[in-house]
Amino acid sequence: MLIILDEFDRAESSAFRRDVAEVIKNLSDRLGRVQLVLAGVAADLTELVEHIPSIRRNIFALRVPKMSESEVLQIVANGEREADLKFDSQASAFVVEVARGSPYIANLICHHAGHAALDAGRSTVTPADVASAVDRTIQEFQGRIATPAQQHVRRLFDQGRQDVLAMTSRASLSADGVFDAHDVETVNTISARKAQDAIEVLLSENLLKPMAGGESGARYAFVEEGLPTLIWMIWAQRNLNREATAPRAATAS
Repeated sequence: MLIILDEFDRAESSAFRRDVAEVIKNLSDRLGRVQLVLAGVAADLTELVEHIPSIRRNIFALRVPKMSESEVLQIVANGEREADLKFDSQASAFVVEVARGSPYIANLICHHAGHAALDAGRSTVTPADVASAVDRTIQEFQGRIATPAQQHVRRLFDQGRQDVLAMTSRASLSADGVFDAHDVETVNTISARKAQDAIEVLLSENLLKPMAGGESGARYAFVEEGLPTLIWMIWAQRNLNREATAPRAATAS
């Protein structure tokens, strides 16, 4: 038997985590023909082990990386086959750029883009449909984030800080929420100085908060979990040219 506990990171009860640890221990002691798969962030695995340290030998930790470009394109291809739609090459490229390796975002964008094409009486999805899907996705995410935070982000966009916002959100999405200056530097192919400057700007704007430092030094996270996705969607909304052949990359200013 295989038991899957998805989004384990959202379990706020320490008693529940302790009970799950007990289940793992008891199944191991009795050689039960049952396996548990806990899907969540690494910190929750650490908390789980802290409850009963002896179960460490019974747990295999597997980091699931972001999807590659080819894997996101496979999501698009699967949707084309099941929905009898066709994404043109530039529409597919837009999906890859916006998804940033996230299967959830890729599926959501494709879903809305497909509906936009069908509403227009077409079976071919265009870049304009993907841009429309980004608009729809922003509307959905706005409902999950406090209005003052949204207004703050949009004000920074209007002030010309879009590159700083885009670079840090890309790093956050690539690192599953908690990132450091090296992540910003690597994901955006910029200098270490520009990466740190981007972090300092958003720290001063109270959009980032320091997290427990890792081996490489200080780490950070956005003050609200949904902000990196919302910021990236707003960047895409403002930078995806509905008629262009490719989206412009976020660059340092």
